[in-house]
Amino acid sequence: MLALADSGERPCVNRERYAGTTVLQRQVDMAIAMGCDAIMFLGRNPADEDVLAAQHLAESEGLAFRFVSRPGDIATSVPKDAELIVIAPGVLARNSVVLEKLGAQKAIATLPADHAFAAGLERLDLHSAWAGILRMPGRHVSQLDMLGTDFEPLSALPRIARSSGVKERAVSVPLLENGDWRLPADDRPFSLQAPEAPSTVASLTQRCAGYLAARNLPDAYAYGVLVLALVGSVALIGLGRPAIAIILAVAAMVAADIGRQVRKLAQPLRFSRPETADWSRLAEPACEVVAAIAVGTGLAGGESITAAAFSSVIALLLVWIGRPIAPKRFRAFVQPPVIWTLAASSGIFGIWWGAVFVPTMLGFGALAFHFRGTGRITQS
Repeated sequence: MLALADSGERPCVNRERYAGTTVLQRQVDMAIAMGCDAIMFLGRNPADEDVLAAQHLAESEGLAFRFVSRPGDIATSVPKDAELIVIAPGVLARNSVVLEKLGAQKAIATLPADHAFAAGLERLDLHSAWAGILRMPGRHVSQLDMLGTDFEPLSALPRIARSSGVKERAVSVPLLENGDWRLPADDRPFSLQAPEAPSTVASLTQRCAGYLAARNLPDAYAYGVLVLALVGSVALIGLGRPAIAIILAVAAMVAADIGRQVRKLAQPLRFSRPETADWSRLAEPACEVVAAIAVGTGLAGGESITAAAFSSVIALLLVWIGRPIAPKRFRAFVQPPVIWTLAASSGIFGIWWGAVFVPTMLGFGALAFHFRGTGRITQS
């Protein structure tokens, strides 16, 4: 059961959008991932735009969708041999591991009472409160009939489940602090991504993707920059400016990564639908090919075309071979923007053999670290 209960002039937190997708749609995804075959929706207006979007998403995945406007109709809508999953407005899981832990079994997710007070979640006793998700047998839902017609279902159901003997599962405080389990009153910037290590290219692109997603800007912005930078890079190679061409190719690589992340964040079915092939993943290798061509063009100014082409191709292949197997501590050094920025820096000063040397040595380094670690494992 999901809800969209606006309070006076304040809209329900389930209306909030991130990368153009409402929290309500993301909760539909959570419900599908937990095995629901029907969604009951508690609200006031079945023609609401956000409700219709959630309904379309649920029905497109084969789920039945029932709108309930009166709390008293909930009990008659849940078969006694079924299970009811309730997700409070604004509650979200950031990854499937947390969702599996909290929603896979019949249980009431709980947390310390002081953490739930600001979120407006139901307090169960002096020390604990509802954490925003529960799974209970349908036969217990009929107890709602004893409450009459004027009651708050999201407050009543956790108490009914608890009094009926449904076990409790505590949500650890670290899950709340790092954002893996998000409560309605969490005022930190909304994110569906686990933070990357600071001061890395991945951290920079993640921040940029999060900025676009938080403002509901489409991935077309990033992909527009990608196309312009790549076309400019090719044009500059033709105009004999290979160093600047590499810099534009690096900008295209960064834009491709940002666009891919924004597109992924915009997908409402993150948990329930397997990740599909993304054509934009081809953009980064294409940018690297352009950068390697620019290096070869710069090198050809002082060497034969054959030697220049051979050197740049070997450098690119070594990077492509070494990157997937590079140890974690070395991985940041073989990321495309890092390698080709160093190559461009060398090319700006006219040291084109240095521009070849950088990717070649980093590719060799990744291979060396990999096989060194493999050797140690074998010896032990």
